[in-house]
Amino acid sequence: MMLVVLWHGASLYILEATLLWGSSSGEGAEAMNNTATTTGASPWWERAEHHQLHHHPGWTPFVSDMVIRYWLRTEKVAVPGFCFLSGYFSKNFLAKQHLLRDSCLDQGESDSERLLQEIRRDQQKDQLRWKKTISTLLVGPLLWQVLAWVISCLAKSLYESQLDVTLHAKLDLWDYLGTWYLFSLLMWRIWTTVFLSRIRQDKRWLPLLISMVLSLVSVHTNRGGPQEMRMRLFYFFPYYVGGLYCDETVWHRLIIWFRRFFICRRKADGLSYQVSLNELDRAGRTIGCCGIILTLWICQVIPRDHLAWIYSIDNYYWLPHLIFGLQYIGAGTAVAAIILVVKTIPFPILPFGHSNSTLAIYEVHWPFANFIAWGNLPYTGITVTWLSLVQYCFSRLPPLPAVIAVHLVCYGICVVLGNRILWEKTVRHVCDPEWASNWFLTENKIGQLLPL
Repeated sequence: MMLVVLWHGASLYILEATLLWGSSSGEGAEAMNNTATTTGASPWWERAEHHQLHHHPGWTPFVSDMVIRYWLRTEKVAVPGFCFLSGYFSKNFLAKQHLLRDSCLDQGESDSERLLQEIRRDQQKDQLRWKKTISTLLVGPLLWQVLAWVISCLAKSLYESQLDVTLHAKLDLWDYLGTWYLFSLLMWRIWTTVFLSRIRQDKRWLPLLISMVLSLVSVHTNRGGPQEMRMRLFYFFPYYVGGLYCDETVWHRLIIWFRRFFICRRKADGLSYQVSLNELDRAGRTIGCCGIILTLWICQVIPRDHLAWIYSIDNYYWLPHLIFGLQYIGAGTAVAAIILVVKTIPFPILPFGHSNSTLAIYEVHWPFANFIAWGNLPYTGITVTWLSLVQYCFSRLPPLPAVIAVHLVCYGICVVLGNRILWEKTVRHVCDPEWASNWFLTENKIGQLLPL
């Protein structure tokens, strides 16, 4: 979630405009001095385009390109990692009721009664789970859309001294909170229950293969109208499936395999090679650090055009399809490397956090990200061109302090929006509106909605 806020706050467009357009050449510095009066009120992006931004001497073309490539790598970790972890924590949507029913046929009467009780308990848990899903992924986004519109009307009225309650013919769900992810997660959970639960659980590669085929087909489809949700719905589905079928055994096997392959400490019992938990943590941390360094290096040496997501392929040549597949491998490696490091940290990275911190940050961070990125006053659309904190850092500070400062600001946003007090007092009633779900979702209605 921290990387998502970082990507939205320090937008790639801002970095490209500030670091690549706004060179600190002598001609640009002289032009800035000569036109200080006229450009002082100009938007920073116009000054960048005309080479009128001052830069620290440390921002050489090489350093600027390296930082921009690092930011592109951030995108390759943020969304795939978010989707992977969503699947990792959604294993309960793999329905087991049909497996239990089949087991009842081969059991005695007492065992069958016990299994039936387990089935009833699982069904009750499923009803609560789907109620929570509908509350947070369907009702919550719609409610937040309405609340954002109300706050926007009130905020604009304070600046313009008149109340504007104009209703648009179409609601722009994309701009307010990036609804594509919440909608996609809802669809992925439905697909998990309807389709993936029917696939043999020992064939973990088969669901991943199916999701990759769907993703490949989606990049060859024509798109018209609102396409953002659809292309991401299928494109990031493989990461969700990868997390869905990944568990602690997979992490242990991965760590042990790397230990045997690189350290050459082979044992006769193969993957049953016994190591302590501390050894696993140390090995996982080492492997993760190596993976992070490797992916950072790859992003610095491959062609720049190959770093952008491939959402559409207009031909059947082998090169774009190869890049398409390698991006999944690269992003998956980066995500796994970071998880191997982070999961061994013995203290919470986000203080005062809770189980819904990522949901709260995801839905509320946009106004703050737009403020530090573009200087947009929250919920108003009013731009104050000199309030772009990100632009200030990357045009005034040396490279390393600038990068660290922007990371710290985005981390601070996550700490504030993800704390328990803010969630319990305000955000929960909109992002997870149980009061609204309880009003129109009874147990019978939930049972009718369940894709069982």
